[in-house]
Amino acid sequence: MVADRAFVKELRLIDPELVSVWHSRISRWQIRQWVLPHHPRDERNYYAWRAKSALIRTVCYRDDEFYDIGYHPLDERVLYALKLSRLYSLNPEATGRMVDDSNKKMEAAWAADNADIAKETATSIYEHFNEKTVDLGGRSAR
Repeated sequence: MVADRAFVKELRLIDPELVSVWHSRISRWQIRQWVLPHHPRDERNYYAWRAKSALIRTVCYRDDEFYDIGYHPLDERVLYALKLSRLYSLNPEATGRMVDDSNKKMEAAWAADNADIAKETATSIYEHFNEKTVDLGGRSAR
């Protein structure tokens, strides 16, 4: 299979060394980057692109545990993901700060949720043990 010309053009704008190939053995599109000298016809030769390029991304739908669960076409979402990963890799310090900030926000939200749950549980237990009971001859009527 051959990728759409418009997609290939956009892919080359991101990086001229990127190529989209159809991996027939797994029936998925792959985005690969040339790492060795190559000829344009190598894009259609399975053994040539496997030997001369490095895998960047296999294009497929993934579940919550990141397992491949189905075919995904080449479209704008793939280009967006490539642009985003390129942006993050160009400035690792800023990306690390962004991840750290996000983790701190999630930890604060988690701590606040746990504090609310602990307060509700403690209040419920306190109210339960402070209920008035009726003595029915040695048995408690709670």
